[in-house]
Amino acid sequence: MLSISSGDEDDRGGVVPRNRVGSGREDDKAWDGEEPNCWKRVDEAELARRVREMRDTRAVPVTQKVERKPKGLSQMPSLPRGMEWVDPLGLGLLNHRTFRLISDNIANAPTTVDVEPLDPSSREKLNYYSEKFDAKLFLSRVHLDTSAADLESGALSLKTDLKGRTQQKKQLVKENFDCFVSCKTTIDDIESKLKRIEEDPEGAGTKHLFNCIQGVSSIANRAFGSLFERQAQAEKIRSVQGMLQRFRTLFNLPSAIRGNISKGEYDLAVREYRKAKSIVLPSHVGILKRVLEEVEKVMQEFKGMLYKAMEDPNIDLTNLENTVRLLLELEPESDPIKHYLNIQNRKIRGLLEKCTLDHEARIENLQNELREKALSDAKWRQIQQDINHRSAVDYSLSDVNSHLAGDLYTAETSSEDLDALRGRYIGQLTAVLVHHVPVFWKVALSVSSGKFAKSSQVSADPSTNSSLNKAEDRVGDPEDRVGDLDEVSGMIRNTLSAYESKVLSTFRELEESNILSPYMNDAIKEITRASQAFEAKESAPPIAVSVLRILEFEISKIYILRLCSWMRTSIEEISRDETWVPVSILERNKSPYSISSLPLAFRAILISAMDQINA
Repeated sequence: MLSISSGDEDDRGGVVPRNRVGSGREDDKAWDGEEPNCWKRVDEAELARRVREMRDTRAVPVTQKVERKPKGLSQMPSLPRGMEWVDPLGLGLLNHRTFRLISDNIANAPTTVDVEPLDPSSREKLNYYSEKFDAKLFLSRVHLDTSAADLESGALSLKTDLKGRTQQKKQLVKENFDCFVSCKTTIDDIESKLKRIEEDPEGAGTKHLFNCIQGVSSIANRAFGSLFERQAQAEKIRSVQGMLQRFRTLFNLPSAIRGNISKGEYDLAVREYRKAKSIVLPSHVGILKRVLEEVEKVMQEFKGMLYKAMEDPNIDLTNLENTVRLLLELEPESDPIKHYLNIQNRKIRGLLEKCTLDHEARIENLQNELREKALSDAKWRQIQQDINHRSAVDYSLSDVNSHLAGDLYTAETSSEDLDALRGRYIGQLTAVLVHHVPVFWKVALSVSSGKFAKSSQVSADPSTNSSLNKAEDRVGDPEDRVGDLDEVSGMIRNTLSAYESKVLSTFRELEESNILSPYMNDAIKEITRASQAFEAKESAPPIAVSVLRILEFEISKIYILRLCSWMRTSIEEISRDETWVPVSILERNKSPYSISSLPLAFRAILISAMDQINA
């Protein structure tokens, strides 16, 4: 490569004066003794003889040694770069002194020859190896008489030659790349040695040599710098490609886990996650850490989805076991079973509070409706009074009577509606307990029996089982089982205490005047039904049954006392309004006596009271 570069510089030296000495010798070596291609190779005696012969014969001499060929690149081989006197378009030779085209066909050559020498600046612009080469000036001077077809053929020849030279350079670099690298390494070694010599006070004499080598090194760096950069880039690419190939499973892990989760293949997602965590990663590879961070982010979202699934009120025990098992395999921060129990406890309490809020809203709406109805009735009575124009006395009497009747009717209607809402409220509270407490208690019993611990041991990956021993021991420890069961019993006891206070306060608000209505009796039936549901197998802790039985006894006691009070009040009222019914003549045998209706009315009151109790 260095020899080629030096040869190019020597060839271009035909323009620079300082290299003219060596160029003549090289031209002599290049001439093969046939037809001369420059003026200094012409034999003047032979030329004079030929001129005399041409004058005598008036004929154009025929060259016997050189075979003339038509113009065009298709008939002219690609010449080396050192032959700068060859037309680059392949249309002939150039006159070295005048830069005029010497045609291959002497008959077609121009009759007048411009022998005026060129100045150095114009010669540099016409030299197609120079950096200041002017293509337009070259064509206007060299190819002044060349046809368009020949120029097109020459352009095609130039393009083909350029492609060939480019391929030759590539092939040269490809075949000698190891040699180039070795040269570069050797030059670097020599440079380092020269630096050491230069630093030595006794090595000052090598300064000139050092400068020369420095120049050679800079040239080599310019020549091979891009190759070394490409080599470094290729090494980096190969390194990254190898790492990607090695950890391709890890790089695809986030999308693979997301796909498994979206398909519902939760076990496969957990297994892939645990495999990823078991991989020992190099500490200096930051991209792998980012991949694992993305995996952790995906699994955190998955944990949140599992925790949210545990809040579903309609989740069955099998799905709950699978959810708890998956959470245990993911090594959560808290116990998922306790988390579920706390969620269900808060949910039951929340449902009770929601029933209370709904009941208060219904009571408020009913009171607003009754208030609006009372105002509307008052306006209607005022309108009727204005239309009738009654007397003041009659007006006052009718006003008092109408007010009494209206107030009595409104009070009876409002008390009935309010008691209906209160009875509905008690029924809703009881329904919440009957629906949720048995399921809550069954889950606690399953935890106590170790069922969740057994389900958590089922895994397809043995490494997963070994990493879950701690969680399994926590779930399956007998002491923890008893503690969890007592804790759940305490939760249910607190929930029933809140239920008891709400039911007792609402039952006491029921009007005694509506004792014969079904509201009180229905409330007692609801509590009895809840007690019977809790007495079933594995439905509630014993403390829950005791609380409901005590509550049933309390409200039954209140109901009986109110029923007795109603009987007492009713008997007093009928005693004040006792009526006597005369007996028929046949029955009394002409006696003057009459029979009282009080015993019959008393009997009716007793029958109504007993019917309420028996119901």
